[in-house]
Parts: sequence; structure tokens; C-alpha cells
Amino acid sequence: MLKKILNGIMAIAVCVVGLSGCGESQPEEVVMPEIVFVIAFQYPGVQKYVTDTFEGTAGYYITKEGEMRYFEIDITNNKELFEKQDYITMYDYAEILNINEIHPKITENSFDTEFEDISVEELVKKYKMLSKVRSSTKLEYMANSFCASYGATYVYGVKLNKDKQEEYILIADYDDTFFYKSNNEITKELANYLHEKFPIWSANSFIHLENKLKEK
Repeated sequence: MLKKILNGIMAIAVCVVGLSGCGESQPEEVVMPEIVFVIAFQYPGVQKYVTDTFEGTAGYYITKEGEMRYFEIDITNNKELFEKQDYITMYDYAEILNINEIHPKITENSFDTEFEDISVEELVKKYKMLSKVRSSTKLEYMANSFCASYGATYVYGVKLNKDKQEEYILIADYDDTFFYKSNNEITKELANYLHEKFPIWSANSFIHLENKLKEK
């Protein structure tokens, strides 16, 4: 009898210490990539960006800690080489925008800014939304039917797949010539959200922005 009582006490202790209470579900751990959301700007030819003059890409990104950072990189996209199709996938469009080459180098020439951070709790919610969008999602070709910006602007999110590899999900794209549009409701909602968070949305307005870089 004493042995049974001791065994019962031990079982309760394991529940309390190991699980902080039997039957209670543990908080879901969300693992995010180092960079979660990016807005990128590209002008045709050599341009003066915030810190340097070059032909390439500049923009802002939001880290998994919610920090807003600025970047510059001397790589452009492949749009001028692309044969337009009625429909392509997000995966294909990431190739056209050259995100696979640009993204891994974003942090090499990036800068702290004084723009407002985003709370991690809020960022996790948006990342969970992003994670539901597949890179196989179809995008519809759209000839430019409005007076777009001088150059190109595109916004994408970064998610980790089941193999912990990064996938790039297009959220919005604006270009002088053509772009692809997603009818996915999640990316539409994320576009509206990020429109309020990123300091600027149009390449045409980029040169007029007070970039608020922190002095090193």
C-alpha cells in the first residue's frame, strides 16, 4: 500500500514539475526566420540611394524581433528578360524578381533606423497568416493600367517550410511595365497591414523620404 501511495505522489510531482499542471496545453512555439517581411525598391539605371549611388535594390525589412531596418544591395531583378505569361506561381515570380539572390545578401549592407518597431506578439500573428500561403499559389498577369511609380516596388514575406527552408511569398508588386496580382485573401490583408507599417510604399516617393538612419 505504501508503495502505491509513493508511486502516486511521484506521478503528481512529474506532472507539476514537467508540465506545470497535468492536462494543460503548452503555448505553441512559433519559429520565424531572421527576416519576416521586406519592401524593395528598384530604379532604372544608376541612382542615388540613401547612403550610396549604384544600380540595384534598396528598401526596408522587419526582423523577427520587430525591428525596422534599411538595406542597399547592387543586384536587380530579371523582369526585362522574362517572357510574360497569363499565370505563374509565387515561386516562379520570386525567381523573376531575383529574390533568391537578393534576399540572402540583404543584411550585408543594412542599417538601423529610428522607425517604430513592431511588437513581437503582433508579428507572430501576421507570420502565422503568412505561413498559410503556399508558394504554389497562382498569380495573374496584369499589364500596368495605372500611372505607377518611377521604377518598381515589391513586398514579400519569408516563411519557413516543413524542412526549415526559406520560401518567399509575394504580397504586393507595383511596376512601371507589368506586375502579377494575387487574389489570395491573406496576402491582401497582409498588404493592407504592411502598408501602414513600412515607412514608404512607392519607389516614386522613396527619394523624398526622411529615412531616419541611426548614426553608428
